[in-house]
Amino acid sequence: MQNQKKVHLAESGLFLVTILWGTSFVIIKQATTLVEPGYLLGIRFLFAAVMMALIFHKKLKLLTLDSLKFSFVLGGLLFLSYYLQTVAIKYTTAGKNAFLTTIYVIIVPFLYWIIRKVRPRPANLISAFFCIIGIALISLSGDSFSLNFGDFLTILCGFFFASHIIFLSIASRQYDPILMSILQFFVVGVLSFLVAVFTEPVPALSPASLLPILYLSVFCTMIALGLQAVGEKYVNPSKASLIMSLESLIGCISGIVFLGEPLTIKLVAGFAMIFLAMLISELPTILSKTGPASKSEP
Repeated sequence: MQNQKKVHLAESGLFLVTILWGTSFVIIKQATTLVEPGYLLGIRFLFAAVMMALIFHKKLKLLTLDSLKFSFVLGGLLFLSYYLQTVAIKYTTAGKNAFLTTIYVIIVPFLYWIIRKVRPRPANLISAFFCIIGIALISLSGDSFSLNFGDFLTILCGFFFASHIIFLSIASRQYDPILMSILQFFVVGVLSFLVAVFTEPVPALSPASLLPILYLSVFCTMIALGLQAVGEKYVNPSKASLIMSLESLIGCISGIVFLGEPLTIKLVAGFAMIFLAMLISELPTILSKTGPASKSEP
């Protein structure tokens, strides 16, 4: 019963992650017009790392050589994910960026199978299929679908996000998830600044750029990625990726509520598809008599 409560809390935390991430696409789109991607990520992640280290300084006592090595893997994957996504959004729309990023919901079960030798459940694959259709209906506009340079980079970032989700799930069960969050934030921040110094002009930060950077640092990085690390300790990667893919749905709802964007039949169909995907993903838990599916591997 205690484990089941932890799983439910972890899933609730991952849902909060999707809300925070769902609000970030438009903000990132605006921020990249003021600050180059490398410097934006460097400031964002180093600020989050320092703040989190100050708040959870006692966690630093848990640092070991193995956890430090693992943090370089996590930080490297997270850097590649966010750098590609941030660069890509300069060349594509926020909607397509959101949709193509969430391709990780399909990649995760198969990549986890390759790395951990655990075959995905049919419910994982079916729910991922319906979810990606729903996200496409929500995120993409127009009758045709074409790929540009930004879209290609976004697909690539989706692969690295999938890899990060899997390795974070492994790390969170071996090491303290808060400690791993602090360490990977430092790695992403340092790598971002190294790339920025050699490839980008030094930005002249204006008051207009500080507010979006602060929001991205505190809410979308420190809180959201910290919750993701804790959540993946108790939720299997396939289920976690499905929950987090709802960020595109949240982004769409935010546009309707705060920007007055129209609610179309296509959007309703997309909502229905994603809701169906979530129901399918819960079937093993509902049918099982031994507890939630997340107590075992996906």
